[in-house]
Amino acid sequence: YYAQANRQAEATNKIVIIDLIKKIVEEKSKHWDDMLSNSLWAIGNTKNNAMTMTPFQLTYDHDVMLPLKINVKSLRVVKQNLLSTND
Repeated sequence: YYAQANRQAEATNKIVIIDLIKKIVEEKSKHWDDMLSNSLWAIGNTKNNAMTMTPFQLTYDHDVMLPLKINVKSLRVVKQNLLSTND
């Protein structure tokens, strides 16, 4: 645990999120609130320059499952549906 590094990461994330919100408000001034959740999702699934993993991968230890993969029924989805609750 290194508190100083956490503060630095939080400051960096705050800047990224503030810049993103400014960009959304400029482009979609009337519907920025609809775009915010999608934009935050995109930040959570974008690889950081300092790391080779996304925040989602660090949290859940696997890649994000995109909606397209669920609709197309990839092998991963088919196998997941066959798992029992114990697995």
